[in-house]
Amino acid sequence: MNLQISNGFYHFRVLLVMITFNQIKPGSFTDNNCADRLIGVENRYIIPDSSFTATSQYYNTHYPYHARLNSDLRGWAAKTNSDPNDYLQIDFGLPYVICAVATQGSSAGDEWVTQYKISLSMDNIKWKPYQENGALKFFAGNTDRRTIKKHFLSQPLTRCIRFIPTTYQSWKTMRVGVYGYLKACENSPLGMESGAIQYGNITASSDVHLVKNARLHYTSGSSWCASTSDSDPYLQIDLGTSHLICAVATQGNSIADQWVKTYQIDTWNSATWTTYQENNIDRVMYH
Repeated sequence: MNLQISNGFYHFRVLLVMITFNQIKPGSFTDNNCADRLIGVENRYIIPDSSFTATSQYYNTHYPYHARLNSDLRGWAAKTNSDPNDYLQIDFGLPYVICAVATQGSSAGDEWVTQYKISLSMDNIKWKPYQENGALKFFAGNTDRRTIKKHFLSQPLTRCIRFIPTTYQSWKTMRVGVYGYLKACENSPLGMESGAIQYGNITASSDVHLVKNARLHYTSGSSWCASTSDSDPYLQIDLGTSHLICAVATQGNSIADQWVKTYQIDTWNSATWTTYQENNIDRVMYH
C-alpha cells in the first residue's frame, strides 16, 4: 500500500464493505425461481467456449465446451477412466450465487457419470470442496444419457466450479447446467468497525500507534500510524476467507488533523500480492 502523509505521520482508520461466502445462507434467496434460472452455461454467447477447461479430453471429439446442457456435441469426456482427479471446470467470469446444478450423459451413446462432487473457487487458485452440514457432498448422477438430473445447493457464492466424476457408466462423459444469479453488491460491513475482525488479523509494516486503533470511528485515542522512517508502509487485514470487496472507506486521526491523502490497495490470492487496478491501471485512492 502506497501512502501520502499529512503532518508527518501515516494515520489510518478503515472500513471494508463486501459480500462474503458466509453471508449467503441456505434458503436466503426468496425468489422461488432461483433454481430454474440457468446462468448461461448452455449458451456460448453468455459463457464462451474458452471458459470451459478440463484435466483431459477424449481426443478431439469431446472438448470441455461440449459439456453444455442439452448440447448435441456428445458432451465432455475424460481421456481415460483411470485418473480419479479428472474434472470439468467452468469459469463464469463473475461471482454467481449457485442455487442448483444439473447433469446429463452423452448425447451420442450410453455413457454417463453416476456420481460426482464439485469444488468452488473465487479466483481459480484456491479451491474449496462443496460441503453440506460439514461433510463433503457427493451428488447422485444420471441413470441414462438423456434425462437431466438436478440437485439444489445451499447457495454458495463462486466464480469457478469444477465437476469431479467419481463413478460412471461406460465412460466419464457429462453435460452440465448451473442455475443461479449474478450477485449484486450490498453495503454490508465485514467487521473492522464492529470488531468482528479480530485484533490478530490486523498487522502493519510498523506502528507508532497500534493497529487495533485502525478501526473506523475509533475515538479512544490516536488512530494507527506508521513510523516516519518506514519507507514502504502498509496496513494489512486478513479476512480469513475469500471475499468479494465492493467498497472501502477511510478516516484520519480522530484527535488531530492528521490523515492519509492517497493510498493504493493490494490483494492476496493465496500466491501473490496484486495491486488493485481499474482499466488496467493501478488505482490511486484519494481521501
